[in-house]
Amino acid sequence: MSNIETAILKAEQRCRDHGSRLTPRRRQVLRALIEAGQPISAYGLLEVCNTQGLDAMPAMSMYRILDYLVEQQLAHRLESSKKYVACSHINCCTEHFQRTHFLICSECSQVREVEVSEALIASLSGLAGAEGFHLSSRQLELPGVCKECH
Repeated sequence: MSNIETAILKAEQRCRDHGSRLTPRRRQVLRALIEAGQPISAYGLLEVCNTQGLDAMPAMSMYRILDYLVEQQLAHRLESSKKYVACSHINCCTEHFQRTHFLICSECSQVREVEVSEALIASLSGLAGAEGFHLSSRQLELPGVCKECH
């Protein structure tokens, strides 16, 4: 069984565990996200999915499906680019309750999901608060160059 098939099976189980289900369209979008291997826009996903021979999917359906996948922790929305990536922890046995943070390569668009301590997030929030600034998101997106491109 391929890694993609394993991820889809794990995603289906996660949805069942949450009293939901991975419908054929949701499965199609998740598969496209995983296969993309890099951030992709909702319209990019729509184009991929609509060329796969099924009935054309309206843009609003794509956004609803992406919202669902993010809610189920199967995908993430990168705020800086307004693109989506599949969660790199789908195949893990446990859920990840911490906030997701990303290292984003500006050369190849590769995205790495990383864990950041709660202490660091609290420190950044405190620093912003001391300046009278309220953070609208606790998600960190750090641009840079990956080791393959460096």
